[in-house]
Amino acid sequence: MRFGNLSLLSAIVLAVTLVILSVEIPRNSLHIWSSWQDMNQAAEREAVAALDMLESLHVQSMLNRNGVTGGDPAIQTVTAAMENFSALDHDLKLWLFMAPKVIAFQTENGKGEIQAPADEIDQMVIARGASITKVDRNVFRLSRPVILGSGRAADPRCASCHTALMGIKSGEILGGYSASVDINSQVLDWRRD
Repeated sequence: MRFGNLSLLSAIVLAVTLVILSVEIPRNSLHIWSSWQDMNQAAEREAVAALDMLESLHVQSMLNRNGVTGGDPAIQTVTAAMENFSALDHDLKLWLFMAPKVIAFQTENGKGEIQAPADEIDQMVIARGASITKVDRNVFRLSRPVILGSGRAADPRCASCHTALMGIKSGEILGGYSASVDINSQVLDWRRD
């Protein structure tokens, strides 16, 4: 039996193929999207945990420092923690950055602790006063601000020190924290999958 130019067998094969494709393509697309989301959520959890650790260590170190002189053990503790953490996990890099008023204070007082924004993302965090999350070239990036009077920077000792020394008031940005998580190996696994 023939239907136009198609034999019955060809028509059945074509119909079955179309049904399979109409089911499999959406199912596979959903699986691909879901696994991509899972990979990014895992990178975000890693970045958030690292930044929480860095922020806790930084705040506790600052609250317990001996003064505002250079070479203070509190600063050395934070710097060493960032370096050690990044050295242990080659896919994760951590840094902190200062806002303009803090940098100006450090510069005017000849401090060697100046940590300017590393790039345009850190600069946008300072300008907007909000966290930024971005994936670019298989690197998951999270940068978030430190605002005087908010979160862990809500301690009255933070406010009194920054207001007295730098003229920073509650609600102003002190700087921020950044984490980048290299997800190249996860992306390769995702592509193979």
